[in-house]
Amino acid sequence: MAAAQSALVTGANKGIGREVVRRLAAEGFSVWLGARDAGRGTRAANELRAEGLDVQWVEIDVTRDESVAAAVRSLSRQCSHLDVLINNAGIALTTIARQANRSSATSGRLTKSTSLARSA
Repeated sequence: MAAAQSALVTGANKGIGREVVRRLAAEGFSVWLGARDAGRGTRAANELRAEGLDVQWVEIDVTRDESVAAAVRSLSRQCSHLDVLINNAGIALTTIARQANRSSATSGRLTKSTSLARSA
């Protein structure tokens, strides 16, 4: 029997991400449910496992490089590769604006974009 295909879905502790995890697992995938909040991620994975699905939780915050690297290390210990990667995690516009604001001294266009983002 062939090994199950593997998948990682980020931003998966609720909403669309969680449903994507559910459907992939229902199709026979071994799925890692990526979430940045340990409590919510663990709870979501436990609830899906209670439905008989092959779901594990992995901590990942896609806005932090060190978190992504840690998730890669964790997954590498558990599987040889991923067949599917779905980046469902979103970042708040305020995060983008804050990052752009740090660079605004070198770009008038970034300053204008930051101002528009703050007023939205």
